[in-house]
Formats: sequence, structure tokens, C-alpha cells
Amino acid sequence: NGMFTFRIVDPLLFYTHIAGNVADEYRKETIMETLKADFLHALNPAFAKMSEMGVRYSSIPAHTEELSEAIDTAMGPKWKVQRGIKIESVSFNALNAPKEDEDEIQRIKKSIIMSDPMLAGGYQTTGMTDAAMNAANNPNGAVNAFMGMGMAGNMMGNTAALFQQGMAQQQYQQAQQPAPAPAPAPAPADGWKCSCGNTVSGNFCPNCGSKKPAPAGSWKCSCGNEATGNFCPNCGNKRPDAEWKCSCGTVNKGNFCSNCGNKKQ
Repeated sequence: NGMFTFRIVDPLLFYTHIAGNVADEYRKETIMETLKADFLHALNPAFAKMSEMGVRYSSIPAHTEELSEAIDTAMGPKWKVQRGIKIESVSFNALNAPKEDEDEIQRIKKSIIMSDPMLAGGYQTTGMTDAAMNAANNPNGAVNAFMGMGMAGNMMGNTAALFQQGMAQQQYQQAQQPAPAPAPAPAPADGWKCSCGNTVSGNFCPNCGSKKPAPAGSWKCSCGNEATGNFCPNCGNKRPDAEWKCSCGTVNKGNFCSNCGNKKQ
């Protein structure tokens, strides 16, 4: 049960294709049978669209806005383009699937549960508890009750086996996951990485004998000390200006060429 509302968005189209040959008046009831037939025909592709969106059958009444858009899209070429009519809203009182469909849905759900050993064990535990309670309350006497409890004990053994199988599967899946690669050992605070791959803390690599490379931007002072700043930390001498070659061929140290006056690039 439900209803839909529509609106005439293009009166010229509506008059031309629907009511143009009416001499007196054109009432809504005249076209409702045709509109209902077209509407029902558009429901199937609209429901298919809702299924693609992941909306469950029982949740469709909560998604009437999306359903209205899907129906309007399905009916657009015929209603809006030819008749100037647009679906405004759709509402349903309730949606109930046929009993065969409900049974099929329940069968699929149970199959999914039973395919997982852990879920199957929980499912059997519930059934076992119900069976044990029924057996204990059996009016036919204690013998049948003990037989029921014996059956429940067998079910408990099967349930334990299912739980063990589920745990084994989880352990197997965890074992199949690759172990994380160990993090490389950090170099010492005053260490350096040699080209051979060895981490060294002294001035020479004990593996290949290579000398520790000078830091980027370092310079050698006249006192013999290796410095990186603008002044030597050992004797205080200023860092000498770096030599550069001018386009005229002259080698200079300042900002301008001593031969032609060109500025250092």
C-alpha cells in the first residue's frame, strides 16, 4: 500500500500531448489509470537501483526520497519529456516480501552462519540449550529426559569441535600473514653510514677502511681543522671565499670579477 504525488512542470507539453483535444475540462481521474500503470512498470527498475545502493528490502520505506528519484529517472523520458509531469514524492505503508522470498532469505542467512565454524558453534549452542530445556520438561518421564540430555551432550561435543575448528582457522589465517620486517637499527648519534653498508662511529670504516666523508658544505681551515660554519671552531679563522670562474676566464674569490667587473653568478 502506498501513494505517489506528481506535478505538472511543463504545462505546454501537458496540454499538447494530454489535454489538447478536450473541449470542456480535463480532470485528474482521466489520466490516473494510465499514470498508475506507468508507475507500477517503473517500480522494478527503481527497486533494482535501490538494491545497487545497498538498501535492504525491509528498509525501503526509510529511503522514500531516493526511491522517488529512482522512479522519476525511470519514468523521465515518458512522463517529463512527453507529458511534462514529474514525480514529487513516493510513500509506502509497509513492504512485505512474499513468504517464498522470506524463506529463501532465511535459508541464505542460515547458510552463511553455518559456513563459519565459530558462528555455527554459537548457533548449535542455542539449539542445544533449547533442546536440553525441552528434554528436562518432557512430560513422558525421566527416561526420555535423560535421553534428551544425552543427545544434548552429543551436540555439545559437536559444538566444541566446531569452536576448535574456528580457532584453528583463525590461527592459520594469522600464520599466513607475513611477519613485519624488522626496523633497521638506528645509527649512533655521532655515527655515519659507509658505502659498504656498515654503520661506523669512528673516522674510518672497520669493514672496508673507507674514510668518513666530510659533511656537506665543509671546508678545511689553515689550522687543519674541518669546519662547516663561516668560522673555524678551533682557531676562529673566517671561512675563505669560494673560488669561481668568470666568463672571461679569470678565477676570482670576491663577488665581482677582478678582470672584467662581471658579477658573480
